[in-house]
Amino acid sequence: MTRDVVIEDIRGRRICTDADFPLRIGVGPQADIRLPDVRAAATFAIVGRSESHLFVQPADDGLTVLVNDRELTESRWLEHGDELRMASCTVRYEAGTSSIRFMVDAEVVAPPVQPPKEPPPARATIADGAHRPAAASATRRRGKRRRAVSGIALALFVALAVAAGFVFMATPVTVHIAPAPDRMSIDGLLPGFEVGGRLLLMPGDYRIHAQKAGYRPLDARVAVEAAGEQTLAFTLEKLPGLLTFTVRPEVGAEVRMNGERLGRTPLEDVEIAPGEHAFTIEAERYAPASLEVVVRGLGEHQSIDLALSPLWADVSIDS
Repeated sequence: MTRDVVIEDIRGRRICTDADFPLRIGVGPQADIRLPDVRAAATFAIVGRSESHLFVQPADDGLTVLVNDRELTESRWLEHGDELRMASCTVRYEAGTSSIRFMVDAEVVAPPVQPPKEPPPARATIADGAHRPAAASATRRRGKRRRAVSGIALALFVALAVAAGFVFMATPVTVHIAPAPDRMSIDGLLPGFEVGGRLLLMPGDYRIHAQKAGYRPLDARVAVEAAGEQTLAFTLEKLPGLLTFTVRPEVGAEVRMNGERLGRTPLEDVEIAPGEHAFTIEAERYAPASLEVVVRGLGEHQSIDLALSPLWADVSIDS
């Protein structure tokens, strides 16, 4: 079973497909695993796949990449718990039973804190029996509450203004995929919001991924225009069926589909497009056989086992 490859970086969370590999780790829009923009666009490392195993290799000799605090100089297999460090960022690799995760963490470097060079001021002393006036303390508490309320109100106002601006500038987008996929994700410059069954997306270029068992993965690039509502429609393509041909007796018989040669028996797991197809099977000294087969597709296996009839030659005997 193929595990989902999940990326969690500054653009959010999304799922990769086999078509996305190899994955580029770096800065800028070309990166598949994107680091914060700490420098100009650059690719630090590349993640590749060999069957079900992932590996990482350096992309630029001038950019340092550390794997578990050791410099990466050539390809190496990725293992659960590996940490890739580059450009003050860490990419953690976790391999679970059902998914593989790449998680980007940006390191925050605290500025150095040093006291002033001059000595601290003398501490003021309070004479015995003296107390701060209660009215002054109450006034300060009320002032702090007013500042806190004002800060919260300002933050709410800014958030509402940003949300209103997004709704005003965004384009309503309806996505139809037939049949309904098991998983779908949309990647772009900014994340979208779903409202009433439609997505609100800022104008720009996006990439739509969809997966469903028995169908080829969908990887489509679309452009969202700033002009009214937009509908995006896609149809998933069925995977071909896998047909196995055997004949009895076990002779090398030639198999043709719709007039085109497929090969000689035995044939195993031949990819055939879904639908109804005409097959002919011919072998020397046996009568040709013809049959119609409805190939279900969706990656399903179907077996065709056919018994051939021998040809009997006329024999004359002189008396």
